[in-house]
Amino acid sequence: MIPSSIQRVLLGEGYYAERTSKQTVEILKRRGKGLESQIETLNVVIKDLKFEASFFDETATEAAEGIVEIREDYVVEAFDEDKATTSGEDDFARILSRIDELEKEELESELAEEGEERRG
Repeated sequence: MIPSSIQRVLLGEGYYAERTSKQTVEILKRRGKGLESQIETLNVVIKDLKFEASFFDETATEAAEGIVEIREDYVVEAFDEDKATTSGEDDFARILSRIDELEKEELESELAEEGEERRG
């Protein structure tokens, strides 16, 4: 049996395909879902842009009226000089200790190379 309800469906860029009515409906439903998703995304973008525009309008109005308040919370942390000195001294001691270790390794490596050269 040859279906009598064949539709030409645009695939894009001038390409068409012949499909049955049932297949055409399925294609259109898929395209509709894709378009609905794009509409939702655009609505979110529009909402964000409207919010930004209202913010700028309010700011411009306040600036025109001469009312501009810039606030930033500032938390003062107590500086413990003893703690900082101890911490700095500990860091310095660790660095010196590591330098000593590396110098010992380097000296041992040099002695081992000299010993190999004498034997070789």
